Amino acid sequence: ADAKYDATLDLTGNGTFGQVPVTGYLDKTFTVSNRANAVTSGVVTASLSGENAAQFSIVSSSCPTGTGLASGDSCTLTVRFRPTALSSDENDLVAVLSVTATPGGTRTMNLRGTPVAALTISPAGTVVLSEPYALKVFTVKLADTATATAPLKTSLAGADFMIVEDGCYAQVLSAAASSCYISVKYIGTRSATQKSATLTVDGGSAAKKVSVVVSATNIEAQYH
Repeated sequence: ADAKYDATLDLTGNGTFGQVPVTGYLDKTFTVSNRANAVTSGVVTASLSGENAAQFSIVSSSCPTGTGLASGDSCTLTVRFRPTALSSDENDLVAVLSVTATPGGTRTMNLRGTPVAALTISPAGTVVLSEPYALKVFTVKLADTATATAPLKTSLAGADFMIVEDGCYAQVLSAAASSCYISVKYIGTRSATQKSATLTVDGGSAAKKVSVVVSATNIEAQYH
């Protein structure tokens, strides 16, 4: 008979989840294997630990519950990163995935993910109105996997601009209706001084609140 090695677990996969919207999620699959030509391992158990372990979860496992992994066999774990809030210090959220079997040993994988806003507005940043009588249309969108917003509240802080059409106010964005639109125009007088206003859409939390600055310089009032 072939010589048998001691059971030795291996854990492979990519522990970097990247940017994931708050209340949304991303799943990654990790493979647990026993070395070739080895004795059968003990039952494989998996766990999460670390400062931000609560932001990660093991959502499925194909590893057998009543027996170990035979020589050269493998099973998979699916880990989900679902951040519940933006990071206060803008750092990544981290945890450690561990798999253990006796015999077989313990293997670990560092997990890392970055929570980002679930609500976005486009165009973003500072948007310049440069054409007389033109409207600027903004698209507000909820990330695909994020939970629904509260009824949206919209505001425009700046006397020289107005919301012409507001398709977002009181709307609840969800997977079924994930975007809405707001159009803004300039109503001030012609001036060489830059005028600006801040458009804000609030979906009920810091991760579901977005703002954009609208500005205009030396253009005719857009009354039409």
